[in-house]
Amino acid sequence: MKNQKVIFKGEFKPGIIEEIPAVKAEDIEKEVVKQGEKIDVTDNIKNLPENTTVTDITQPKIDTNNPGEYTAKVELIFANGSKRIVEIPVVVEKKDTTQPEKPVEPKEPEDSTQPTTPTYPSNPTTTTEKPTAKDIKDTDTLKEIFDKTNPTRIAGRNRQLTAVELSKTLFKKADTVILTSSNKMVDSLAASPRGIGINAPTLFVEKDSIMDEVLQEITRLNPSKIIIAGGTDSISDEALNKLQQLGIKQQRIAGADRFETAVKLGEQIRSNSTNKKEIILVNGFNNIDALTAGSLASKLNIPILLTQSDQLNETTKKAIKEWGIEKVTIIGGKTQVSETITANLQNNGIKTNRLAGRTRVETALEIAKTVNSTPDKVIFANKDAYADALLAPYLSKKEQAPIMLIDKGEASVSVKQYLRDNEIKESVILGGQKSIE
Repeated sequence: MKNQKVIFKGEFKPGIIEEIPAVKAEDIEKEVVKQGEKIDVTDNIKNLPENTTVTDITQPKIDTNNPGEYTAKVELIFANGSKRIVEIPVVVEKKDTTQPEKPVEPKEPEDSTQPTTPTYPSNPTTTTEKPTAKDIKDTDTLKEIFDKTNPTRIAGRNRQLTAVELSKTLFKKADTVILTSSNKMVDSLAASPRGIGINAPTLFVEKDSIMDEVLQEITRLNPSKIIIAGGTDSISDEALNKLQQLGIKQQRIAGADRFETAVKLGEQIRSNSTNKKEIILVNGFNNIDALTAGSLASKLNIPILLTQSDQLNETTKKAIKEWGIEKVTIIGGKTQVSETITANLQNNGIKTNRLAGRTRVETALEIAKTVNSTPDKVIFANKDAYADALLAPYLSKKEQAPIMLIDKGEASVSVKQYLRDNEIKESVILGGQKSIE
C-alpha cells in the first residue's frame, strides 16, 4: 500500500503486551445436573488467577428439561484486562421415571387337545441386598445417600444445644471445658485443635449470657478449669458471672485482636505437642474455606493461625519466625490467602502446601483426603451452618472420619463420588433437620 496515511487519535504510547493467562484442561470440571435443575458454570474452573471474573455467555441457553450432553461457554476477564473464552462440558441427567413392566398375557398351548402343566414362579432363594455407598448415583437425593451410608444423627434445637449433645456423646467427664462465642466463629476455629488436643469439649455461649442447658452440661462434666477463648467483645465478663457460682477456675485466652488470640491459643497447643515445626494458615476474615481445617489441625496437633488475604499478618508473621516454623499448610484458594503470602513464606525458607478446591465443599474434600486416605465412615455437616462444621473436628478425631460439607437438602456430585469411591459404610449427621434434612 503506497501513499497511505495512518491516523492515530490521541497520543500513541508504546507499552508491554501482557500474555493472556492459560487455562489447563485438568482445571475444567464437568457440570452435572439433574433434569430441570439450574446450571451454574461460573465456578467450574479451578486455580484461576486472583481477581478473575467469570461470566456465562452460553447462547442459546441450555434447556435442562431435555437430558443430554451440552457445551457451555464462559468468558474469563483477568486482572490485566485480557479475556479468554472457555468451554465447559455439561451433562443433564434424566430423572429416574422407570415404570414397572406390564404383565405378559399367557399364551394358548399349540395343541389345545393336550393338557399343559401349569408353571409357577420359583421361590426366591436369596434376599435382595441392601444398597451401599458404592451404589450411590450422581442423581441421588440426601435420603437415598443416607439410606446407603447407615447414618446416626447428633443434634440440638440450636447451635448451643447441638454442642451440648455432642459433648454428651463424646465425654462422660472432662477436666477442662472450652467456651467460645456462638456468633464469632473465628475464635472457635482457632480453639478447636486446643480442645481436641487436651480432650476438652467446646461449648457455645452468647456474648452476655449462658443458656441453662449449657450450665447444666458444665455441671455434668465437672471440670476443674474453664478456658474462655476470645476477649470481652466475644464473651463478656457479665456472661461469666454465672460460672462464679460453680466455683470453677477460669482462664481467658485472648489477644488484642483475632490474630493475637489465635497465636495465644497456638502457644497452648504447642506446649502439649511434639510437632512444633508446622502450622495451618487461613484467612482471618473470610474463613469459609477453613471450616473443616480443625480436623487436620487436630490430627497433626498443630495451631491454626490467621492472616489477611493479600499480606501476611504481622502478628502471625512474628509467631512463625519465633516458633521456628518450617512448614505451612494453607487452607483455601488464592483469593483467600494470596500467592504473595506464599512467596513471602518460601523466600524465608518455609515449605508451603495449599489445600483448596473451587468451593468450600471441594476444599473440605481436599482436607478429607489428607486426614484419612482410607475412610469407611464420614461426618456430614451443613456448609452454611458454621457452628456445626466447626464442632465436627471433634467427631472426626474420635471416629477417624473425614468431614463432608453438604447443603441442607442435597450433596454435590463430588461428595457423592467420594462416598462411592471409598465405599463408605457409616456416617454421622451433625445438626438438626433445619441444618440437614
